[in-house]
Amino acid sequence: MGLTDHGVRAVLDVVLTREEDVVSYWDLPVRLWRYNLTLVVADGVKALDTAISRSGIKVARQTCPVHLKRRVDRRVRDALDLLLSLAESVPTRGSPLLPPRPQGGPSSGQTTRPALQ
Repeated sequence: MGLTDHGVRAVLDVVLTREEDVVSYWDLPVRLWRYNLTLVVADGVKALDTAISRSGIKVARQTCPVHLKRRVDRRVRDALDLLLSLAESVPTRGSPLLPPRPQGGPSSGQTTRPALQ
């Protein structure tokens, strides 16, 4: 899965393999390189992490929240659910929920704060 500049999720690529080894995942980072990735979210497969490291592509890595939740106990899972729900409610760059940025600034003579009365 990938995330566009507008916050839309998109499937970038799919790998179907019989085994989870480095050879099976070797060409995935190379195919995904054209997307100029900054973050890879995966299910925790060590072979994929090794393939990314060996490819030389500099990209941040994160475990998929769903797979992470499956590996933790109930109290941690509840806390993670709360954090994820809070994170999903925060508007992202390009979100229609964010107010437009002011056109003026201190150098244009316009103030960005309301006047005090």
